[in-house]
Amino acid sequence: MRNEADFDIYGVFNDGDFKGIGSILGERRTKDALNLDTEEFDISFSLLNGSTISIDVSKKGKKPKKVIATGGSFGEDNSADSISLSDGYTATFKRGKRFTLTIRKNGRRILSDFTHDEVDGTFRLGSELDNFLTYNNKTNQLRFSFTIPANKGIYGVGESFTRYNKWGTRIVTFPIDNNGQSADGVYKGIPFFLSNAGIGLLVNTYSPVEFNFGAKLSCLITVTVPLDCVSLVVFTGEPKKIISLYESLDRKPALPPKWSFGLWISRWIGVAYKSVKEIEQTLQKFDEYSIPVEVVALDPQWLGDYYPGLQVCEFKWNRERFKSDNEVGDYLKSKGLHLSLWVNPYLNLKSEFYKKYQDVLLKTRDNEFALVPDPDPLFRPPRAMWDFSNPDGFNAYKGLIKELLVRSNADCVMTDFGETVPLSGVDHYGDEGFHIRNELGDLYQLSAFEGALEANRENMIWGRSGSIRSHTVAIQWNGDSNSSWEGMRNTLAGSLSYLTSGALFTSFDIPGTGGLIGEKIEKQTEEQYCRWVELGSLFSHIKIHGSLPEPWHYGRNAIAVFKKYMELRYSLLPYIWDEAKYSFDNGVPLVRSLLLEFPEDPSVTDIGDQFMLGKDIMVAPIFDESGYRQIYIPKGKWVDFWSREKIDGGEWIEDRFPLDILPIYVRSGSKIRMFSKIAMRIKDLDLNSIREEKF
Repeated sequence: MRNEADFDIYGVFNDGDFKGIGSILGERRTKDALNLDTEEFDISFSLLNGSTISIDVSKKGKKPKKVIATGGSFGEDNSADSISLSDGYTATFKRGKRFTLTIRKNGRRILSDFTHDEVDGTFRLGSELDNFLTYNNKTNQLRFSFTIPANKGIYGVGESFTRYNKWGTRIVTFPIDNNGQSADGVYKGIPFFLSNAGIGLLVNTYSPVEFNFGAKLSCLITVTVPLDCVSLVVFTGEPKKIISLYESLDRKPALPPKWSFGLWISRWIGVAYKSVKEIEQTLQKFDEYSIPVEVVALDPQWLGDYYPGLQVCEFKWNRERFKSDNEVGDYLKSKGLHLSLWVNPYLNLKSEFYKKYQDVLLKTRDNEFALVPDPDPLFRPPRAMWDFSNPDGFNAYKGLIKELLVRSNADCVMTDFGETVPLSGVDHYGDEGFHIRNELGDLYQLSAFEGALEANRENMIWGRSGSIRSHTVAIQWNGDSNSSWEGMRNTLAGSLSYLTSGALFTSFDIPGTGGLIGEKIEKQTEEQYCRWVELGSLFSHIKIHGSLPEPWHYGRNAIAVFKKYMELRYSLLPYIWDEAKYSFDNGVPLVRSLLLEFPEDPSVTDIGDQFMLGKDIMVAPIFDESGYRQIYIPKGKWVDFWSREKIDGGEWIEDRFPLDILPIYVRSGSKIRMFSKIAMRIKDLDLNSIREEKF
């Protein structure tokens, strides 16, 4: 059991005394795998398809615990020294005292051991770096050390709010309730990265993994796992292919319903809608300005057991605010709208509700309830958490979600929290502490998603926590965004990182979450608000949320900008739906970085503040009150969306853009399907008004 307050995940991973795993003593080849033996370890290689290698490293007598099954074959055409892969890739092994793995594309090395026994000046690297695979016997950790071409980028690793190109960073896939966004914390820790060198890597475990991308030594990548058995999956190909290969290992990601691509409206906990009348008044304001709305999302105030900061969910409606469980749902349905309800995975141990489910809550080794960490335990009762690794717990929670949606006439749930799994907790299979945070966050989302499907709802939840399998549900958002200019930029970088980690769809709060400072509501400038709205209007999904998320709090210019960009989004829905279906069919994110679309263009390697919406529309958000920015136009021919000016790609441009102009560029020659007329509800859009706009 670890002390929550003193625990430092970075302290788990230290250099220590890593040694090479020793000489290869023998090999056994079967139709399924190539097996290499050392004195202490077994190493197994198999092929999952023509582009993917599975590598299992196990201490003698053990086997890795995999999140995703990766059984494959080895193939008669492959020798014990070399594996031929698709598209000119090969993998070769070197034995002797130091085992190495080298992957080449058309003869060019794209992954290899780091030093090749070379001396770096007068400093010789230690064995922990001088071997592809090392082990620390004292801390029971495996480490992989290798390099890729230094001029290529590294991307993914879940939803980290560092720079988009991860070179120079150290990231641990250990989720926390970020309470905002920080470089050290992740909501969704996904041990997967890819490079435009043509390589990708998944560490197939829920245990936290430390990725050091040159933060210790330039060009050196180390991947450290606090286990003596682990499974790696190595992908080869261009970036979009690697993402598709990763997704193919598990069940296919879900395609969200068409209505989910409309505008969601919500308010932060402290000022959330507390009655049908408040909802009605808000919708009347949107109608007054002819701004379309599709979904109303209720924060925790719908709950009868809610009070500020407790963050528990017992699925009971607040009878002082709402007359019946289906009052809100029925009202919104009568207006052609959809309802989303906030939930979370924690229970109040001072209430009676938990007693019914006490056998499927997370416990300690001593069979006590594992308490969810609380920053203010003197003023709030203790909380427990569902053990989603227990099939009975998974199914019980799924049943509660199903029953809630049916009786409330709601369409989906917002599955908040789930990251702060108690370090003292032990899951159904005996794993404890920091090893299970990613697991339970993932299973929480899957349980709720399956509950929604069983309620005959469509492929839709609005989730926050997650890990290796979170991309299979739709959708996840990136938590509490800081409302500042920097928070806006970090939000985009985190979203693009998540979308490079296997997800097809995602979103964020507009204009950042905001909050209360004492009795005063935090309020942004008009410029900040408008630029947040512009960014979100052409993203995967769009939701306003925070203390003051509606445009009329910011003046006439804000209302005009909001209306303009909602009209633009709704007019582009045929294109967005087409591209979402393409994403679903091909395993490519709807919103993607320039790197994914133009992997051979060296100028996009470090660009994390522009993105593609589908294959034909490029967006360059503004992150400065002056309206100034530099924009890279990728190679090819492009058209300015607003002026229809033709632009030659492969160049940087710079300009100042008025408050109501978001820089948007369309591939020359593309045909964008758009609505000629929009409606206040997606169900009322006239499909006969769709036109094809040529650029």
